[in-house]
Amino acid sequence: MRIIAHRTLPLDAPENSLAGIAAAARQGADLVEIDVRLTRDGVPVLCHDPIPLRTLRWPVPVRFTSERCFGRLRAFDGPGGGEGHRRAAPPTLAAAAEALPPHLGFAVDFKDGRAVGVSVDVLAALGVLDRSLLWTRDQRSTEFAVRGGHGAERALLAPASTPAAVYDYLHRAAAWGVEAVSIDDRVTDPVVVASAHELGLVVYCWVRSEDGHEAAAATGVDGIVTDWVGAARRARGDASPSGGA
Repeated sequence: MRIIAHRTLPLDAPENSLAGIAAAARQGADLVEIDVRLTRDGVPVLCHDPIPLRTLRWPVPVRFTSERCFGRLRAFDGPGGGEGHRRAAPPTLAAAAEALPPHLGFAVDFKDGRAVGVSVDVLAALGVLDRSLLWTRDQRSTEFAVRGGHGAERALLAPASTPAAVYDYLHRAAAWGVEAVSIDDRVTDPVVVASAHELGLVVYCWVRSEDGHEAAAATGVDGIVTDWVGAARRARGDASPSGGA
């Protein structure tokens, strides 16, 4: 069972940061999730929100901000980008890939579908595409990831809060040619996981609470997305959940 550090562990470091990538490696995650958007001049950068007011105190959409301007912004410490000391701005995807430890992989959540092509090129050029998961949200960007992301695992992300929505999501993912899905722990159970496996899909589960990892692991999922790497490692049965991998 793979362990994916959600959004570079915002309980331990600024989200989408080099410090968070390092924290994920120290805590023994297998992969670290990053959110990617494009700047005005077409550079992929790590940022979750379309308008980064919450984390960077910047009221302009990332897509209308140049890379140079974005690089001058400063993130805030604290869970969820709360008040705290100013730190470096979230990095470009290239800088994050260059800083990725050899034993760690990326789960790249494309918040902007336009970022898929150039991001795949960056990951390939820096030799980390084959240890990256490409997570897309719409048909066009998913098709591009399937065509261009050779060597990477491709996943469709879609909201699904009811059983009917979950099964629609699974069949859509299989039809679009991806290899994986990510399902909220509130709608993940052994039947859902088995149904996904029958369609040839790898199943990741986003665990929303620290005490929910054992229940998620018991459903037979292939991976857990979490803010609590230590709890996920205990659920996996690792001997040293707080150590590095």
